[in-house]
Amino acid sequence: MRRDLDFLRELLLEIEEKLPEEKELGIDDLVPLKIPDKPPVDVDDEAYDNYELEKAVYEAEYKKYAYYIQLLLDSKFIVAVDASNVSYPEYHILRLTSAGCDYIDSIRDTRVWNKVKEKLSTVGGSAALEIVKSIAISCIKGVLGI
Repeated sequence: MRRDLDFLRELLLEIEEKLPEEKELGIDDLVPLKIPDKPPVDVDDEAYDNYELEKAVYEAEYKKYAYYIQLLLDSKFIVAVDASNVSYPEYHILRLTSAGCDYIDSIRDTRVWNKVKEKLSTVGGSAALEIVKSIAISCIKGVLGI
């Protein structure tokens, strides 16, 4: 899976916003979809097919969030407990790290973020997070006249 920098940014901003309210965040706290209720056994085939489709969409979204949370852990942007098992990823995010806060601060402003993406488009639209942060800092310095 190719890393989606827009999604990563939005996820970090969401974690920052939600963490003060909660002692920890699980993946279910972040995924905008909810797992569908299992239909009764006597339901018709179409309703069951709809349930299976909704469940598959939820599971794909859940796995996407788990993957990006793992990337944030790899980058040391968050502290989280890995409660995964062999077949099911699960993380409990406890806090942002200083590095995570610094990254968020560098890419928070939408104007700065759009400039970063514009610069990244010249090299295929993606780069290491440290480079993304450096570009953002450079853009911020330009705005501040530093």
